[in-house]
Amino acid sequence: MSSDATNSTLEMDQGVTIGQSLDHPGQSFTVELMGEKSRFSLRLRESNVAAFAKATGLALPTKINSAYRDDDALIMCLAPDEWLIIAAPETGAPLQEKCKRHTASPFSLVDVSHRNVAFHIGGEGAAQLINVGCPLDVDLAAFPVGKCTRTIFERAEIVLFRETETIFHIEIWRSFAPYFLSVLSNGGQAQ
Repeated sequence: MSSDATNSTLEMDQGVTIGQSLDHPGQSFTVELMGEKSRFSLRLRESNVAAFAKATGLALPTKINSAYRDDDALIMCLAPDEWLIIAAPETGAPLQEKCKRHTASPFSLVDVSHRNVAFHIGGEGAAQLINVGCPLDVDLAAFPVGKCTRTIFERAEIVLFRETETIFHIEIWRSFAPYFLSVLSNGGQAQ
């Protein structure tokens, strides 16, 4: 990390320290570690989505690489039968209870809250910074607001979601977070 970059740190479990923010003065981006969230991996047959949504009240997007967001949750459709659900920590248990109401067909709901952390990358230079390690074209025309996908950042798997024209939400396994920030820090210097 360059001497002009500022980075505050957060102690994580198992002795892992990751930065809470990464800022290169004079650059056109910010990187921030998001707070803890409840996260669930939902697997459900495509043919059972409507019944599940009716029983739980969850609005599951059915188009792959699309997302639905309301005041309670962000739900990303990553495959025909897979969703990542992100909600406030206090809504995790009630969300699980809602899902228990659905008994018409089999499904899998796995709590992955402690597996992932999330970062917001924002600013005019956010897309360029993401492309330091991600091969996807994240230009607004190719990756519009509301689109999400599972992809890679260097050697780490990420879930990428475009919240606004200049803000991206990135989900990454907690153990890869220091590596992710290191690559961003080095890439940010080259901008």
